[in-house]
Amino acid sequence: MGRYNCHNNWHNSYRLRHMKKELSSVEIKYLVDEFQQLLDGKIDKIYQPEKKELLFSLHIPRIGKKMLRVILPKFIWLTEVKPEIPEKMPGFCGILRKYLSSARLRKIEQTDSERIIKLEFETKEGKYDLILELFSKGNAILCEKGKIIQPISVQKWKDRTIKKGELYAAPSREHNPFEISLTKFKRIIETSSDTVSKTLAVQLGIGGVYATELCIRTDIAKTRKGLTETKIKQLYKEVSNLLQQKTEPAVVFDDNKVIDITPFKLRFYETKRQEEFKTYSQALDSVLSKGIETEELKQVSDKYGKEIGRVDTKIKLQKDNLELQQKKAKEFQEKGEKIYEKYQELQKLLSEIKNMRKTMSWQEIKEKLKGIKYIKEINEKKGEIILEIK
Repeated sequence: MGRYNCHNNWHNSYRLRHMKKELSSVEIKYLVDEFQQLLDGKIDKIYQPEKKELLFSLHIPRIGKKMLRVILPKFIWLTEVKPEIPEKMPGFCGILRKYLSSARLRKIEQTDSERIIKLEFETKEGKYDLILELFSKGNAILCEKGKIIQPISVQKWKDRTIKKGELYAAPSREHNPFEISLTKFKRIIETSSDTVSKTLAVQLGIGGVYATELCIRTDIAKTRKGLTETKIKQLYKEVSNLLQQKTEPAVVFDDNKVIDITPFKLRFYETKRQEEFKTYSQALDSVLSKGIETEELKQVSDKYGKEIGRVDTKIKLQKDNLELQQKKAKEFQEKGEKIYEKYQELQKLLSEIKNMRKTMSWQEIKEKLKGIKYIKEINEKKGEIILEIK
């Protein structure tokens, strides 16, 4: 009964409102395990669809073509969907092609428990590392023997600098939950002033969802601080189990909206609808390829929406003006046709008026023309005769 209550307390207190924003260190660990199938693959093509997006097409011996997609700083996965590629090749993509074209992928690993993946390539000219940082603003850094050839973006922190010519240094983390000893783990839990869940999520870097899952599995309340030695050992064992879990990738739904994509099923989500996939990349691809496409369309719409609105307004004004001109043209055509029909009569009338002007005043002419059906008005001051033709 205690387990049930604890589990439901977690569900009530943890809000699931937004789609997955990034990968945790735990999820990256399982992806890197999955990426081992790429080893000895040969780079076929390298693309840079967006400023911080990369796509690698590799040919894997006895497997065939695979595409590795990277969206910095959020995601990395094997995709079956090739995004739209711009005609103009960005500079960083050109550098990657220069150094890595036809290169063999010899090693792919996660740096400790960081959200960093290092890909080691080998070419006839030498060996190169491509380091992918999936945190903060994200980065892709091409290195040779530890020295940075080129990053996708220059970044500076107080303890490290990412730019051309610098030696690459990964950020340092005090604790590595993937290799931590029981003694050190116990000391962290006992000396932490935070709740157990926050200690796991932040100090150990496991992330909020998996910290929650660990507490559910060990019947530890969310707000609890300090644990018995038995509970600490139980929690330590569950951390180890979490990192050696059999993969059962799933897309998690809440009210038909995707809220998470996990490498295995979590008890935290057991009340939610879950769709299973064969691999974690397939689960990610089923959501992200569609989601990114939708987001790209939204960004294009936001970017050009105002311009489209201005063009639409201009088109409407031109259309209205065209309709007005067409209406006027039709009126002039009808007037012209009526004038043509009465041409002989009008020509005779105008000839008579012209002769009258030689011997008569305007007042006399006015009296003479009174009752003529075509005469609407005579303005002697302006010397005008206005005709009305019906």
